[in-house]
Amino acid sequence: MDSKRHKQITTQLKKSFDNWDFLKAINASKDETQTRDNLIHPFLNTLNYQKIDDYTHEYYADMADKKK
Repeated sequence: MDSKRHKQITTQLKKSFDNWDFLKAINASKDETQTRDNLIHPFLNTLNYQKIDDYTHEYYADMADKKK
């Protein structure tokens, strides 16, 4: 890959990260699922990785007034 292409990729990544309000995403991420949806997947998408579709969201089970 030549230096011109490296510069294009770097510029595109910088623009994507500059436009991403990651602090808002961090504040909206209160558990593992939200962190994955708000931070991890957008980061991987910016790097052009394939979307990860095969995962299970965590959930809470109410058991005798206790959340597990």
